[in-house]
Amino acid sequence: MKYFWLAMMFFYLSWISCCKATNFKDLTSWQYYDQEIPIQSTEGELWVFDDNRIKCDWFPDIEEFNCNLLFLKSNKKFDFSIPLGSFIDSTSFNGYLYKSSTNNLFNVFLIEGESERGTVGYYVLIFDKTKLVNHFYLDYGRAGIYSFDQAKQLLQDNATDNKELPELNIDNAENFDEIYINPKYFISIYRKNNKFLFKIARNYMWNPDDIPITDENKYIYIEKTINE
Repeated sequence: MKYFWLAMMFFYLSWISCCKATNFKDLTSWQYYDQEIPIQSTEGELWVFDDNRIKCDWFPDIEEFNCNLLFLKSNKKFDFSIPLGSFIDSTSFNGYLYKSSTNNLFNVFLIEGESERGTVGYYVLIFDKTKLVNHFYLDYGRAGIYSFDQAKQLLQDNATDNKELPELNIDNAENFDEIYINPKYFISIYRKNNKFLFKIARNYMWNPDDIPITDENKYIYIEKTINE
């Protein structure tokens, strides 16, 4: 019996140490990926921005999107695939590239799956110049934004600087399906040493849980380690 209680105590202490949440509220020591690189051209599931091109093709026989990222200056190419399960409800895709204005060592690519409810999720690729250091799927979709008031509130809640707020202009407020919001107002990206942190606004998720949102839990933090 003594050994049983010792084992239970060891399990309890181990559980606390592995599951204790880290407080990421103070992100002043983290590097913010504040630059969204403009897309130079797009055609279907093909995006060109900066000196990079991403192209994806759908292969129904294997139910995968086969994609490649081409670094135009060096002509290096990286092939990857996205299983259908990741973006099963997607109606279309968007490609994004994020960098930090203080250090351009890492590039963070997001492939966003759109759907009728907003966005399905994000496939993330992190590169150290042309070397892949991590890739993963973020299963956190943003709810659809169907009114100017909703869009304005999302932007005001999540912009780190009021100068980042875009203008929401549309001729006829009743003649649209959804106001489109860039991912950086829903997901903020940070880096510190060999860690990347993705800060997700719970209030705008399409599939929020039943836990009431407070100042203490209004963000979800996803931490990923890069392979240097």
